Amino acid sequence: MSVIHDDPDHRKVVPEKAGTGAKDERWAGPSRWSAVVEYQARIFAILWAVAHFAHLLRKGDRTDPFMWIVLGAAVLLLDKPTSRLRLGLLAAAQLVYLYGNMPATDNHLYIMGFVNIGLLAAVVLVPRSEGGPPSEPLLTALPYVRLVIVIAYGAAALAKLNHGFFDRRESCAITMFHDATAILGGRMPDVPGRAEALLPFIVAGAELLIPLLLLLPVTRLAGVVVLVVFHLAMSMSPTATAIDFTVILFSLGFLFLPAQAVPHLEGRVRTLVGRVRPLTRMSRATALVLLTAFLGAMIGGRGLEVANVAGNRNWLWLSIAALVLGGLLLEAAWRGWRERWPRNASVWPLREVPRTKHGALLSVALVAGTLLVLANAASPYLGGKTLSTFAMYSNLQTEAMSSNHYLFPRLPVATGQDDLVLVLDSSNRRLERIGEGGRFITWHELQRRLADDPQASITYLRDGRVYQHEQASENPELVTVHPIAHRFVAHRLYDPDRARCLW
Repeated sequence: MSVIHDDPDHRKVVPEKAGTGAKDERWAGPSRWSAVVEYQARIFAILWAVAHFAHLLRKGDRTDPFMWIVLGAAVLLLDKPTSRLRLGLLAAAQLVYLYGNMPATDNHLYIMGFVNIGLLAAVVLVPRSEGGPPSEPLLTALPYVRLVIVIAYGAAALAKLNHGFFDRRESCAITMFHDATAILGGRMPDVPGRAEALLPFIVAGAELLIPLLLLLPVTRLAGVVVLVVFHLAMSMSPTATAIDFTVILFSLGFLFLPAQAVPHLEGRVRTLVGRVRPLTRMSRATALVLLTAFLGAMIGGRGLEVANVAGNRNWLWLSIAALVLGGLLLEAAWRGWRERWPRNASVWPLREVPRTKHGALLSVALVAGTLLVLANAASPYLGGKTLSTFAMYSNLQTEAMSSNHYLFPRLPVATGQDDLVLVLDSSNRRLERIGEGGRFITWHELQRRLADDPQASITYLRDGRVYQHEQASENPELVTVHPIAHRFVAHRLYDPDRARCLW
């Protein structure tokens, strides 16, 4: 374990080996960053590879070739976390994978994509500097990564401040609680009505508190603690649905710990690994081959149900990862508070960008990435897309030129959100069920679904008029998808009578 000297700017500090007074050469090196900050970037690269593993373990489609490319790129980065080429390869592979899954995909996949935009920009635009560390692109982008997390998490919390979320009959907080406790059987435990009514306030309060705590240096360690405790409580049940997001979030939450936590965590990990003798005797190459084979089997293999619990794919491995990462973060946060480690990691995206020609281009890229995150979060209120906007499980409704949000009104301009269709009859069973439930689908989404089933019959109500087609293809507009709009924009279903809990 190394002894870390306090340095408010984290610049050019080389720790001493415990009890020797000699410099620890692992942390040495001429650069504008302190050695422990450089090592923090290396550990984050490892955790970022783990974050990609987490998504693929639960949601990876073995028929998607880009999924396997992402897996391979993550393994390569795990092998050499200081490599700018491998970091860039993983970022590029994930962005292509995200593009292939757009527009209706997991919100955490979008968060990872926004992070990877900054990482890829840094890899391309940060030149190799004399005496600079191998992780210089990652070090330059870390403030941007922190800001992405604060914005995305804050947007998800703010989206819950609406009438539907605090309605006991519809609230996603209550729905998710009963989903998590379904492992106990039915809707157990039987929660008293008044206690159940508190759940929306507890969930919204915790989610609003976390980004505020992470944003302010003085409360950052408390933010890490609340983040870990809240998400372990929300996702550790086999019938909950967010265990992969929890692992990804903990990997990103590591960046809000003081850099001094790195050698402490390293010591803890070495101790844990040392207790598993086969791991201590295994070569690095052998370990990587076995890890790749294991991940490939769990993601793509058939009949490997040992890790699947209550239908939650690979829950066993993901829950172990969440518990280990969460425990390490909690211990480091406690140690940091007790020893008063500095907590000044920046969330200003341009904090580490050099003032050079390449730095100016990188500044533009990081500002553009930040604006994209903000635009994605604001999209429902502006009349844009309503899926994958960090408003998951929020009961938010912004369709029909109205908003059920307490603070944010809907932009008073008619858009695709407001072009609503009620399916009265259809041979397409999915569309038939939507109509039978009294839910509306946007014209935009109806086009997407019927483009895949142009022979389906349909009768629908739009703009007060009833339309009927023996085959949807009778109306070419009805089965036509726009190569850009339908790739980037997706809408939720809309129920005018209920603010349903939707993903």
